[in-house]
Amino acid sequence: MDLRFATEVGVCHADGLFRPFASLIDPDPEIPDDCVTERDDVPQPVDTPKARLQQLGWMMTGRAFVSLDDGTIWHGDPDRDAGYELINSDLSSLAYVLYKVMAEAPTRRAELPSPDDWEQAENVVRADTQRWDPAPFSEADGLWSRYLDEYQLYH
Repeated sequence: MDLRFATEVGVCHADGLFRPFASLIDPDPEIPDDCVTERDDVPQPVDTPKARLQQLGWMMTGRAFVSLDDGTIWHGDPDRDAGYELINSDLSSLAYVLYKVMAEAPTRRAELPSPDDWEQAENVVRADTQRWDPAPFSEADGLWSRYLDEYQLYH
């Protein structure tokens, strides 16, 4: 696993949507403290039926993991029965989706966006992401689809 991408390029924390462990990346001293999760040790990898996973940090209501086998990104949510869910093909895809949900949020351009503004933003996020990586929106009830269903609540 190559975490240099996260350190050198960066992974958007998206207003707290994703908070990587400080022990796994070299956080930029210019970013606010709440953009990372302070942790001195590196969590132990977890063996799952899907893959051997290394926790990267916290994401939404669960934990974000990277597969030590192939670099895919997984989400584990204790409140869902699904166990571990594939959410991105790699770390760059995770970074891209986090960037897109922030960049396309209509609240960046309008104080009170209309429902049509939100629908257009969702369509742009889905279409642009699917050109990059089909995994994030491959499941209708997957993490990213659920997130966009409630997009307005987060921004």
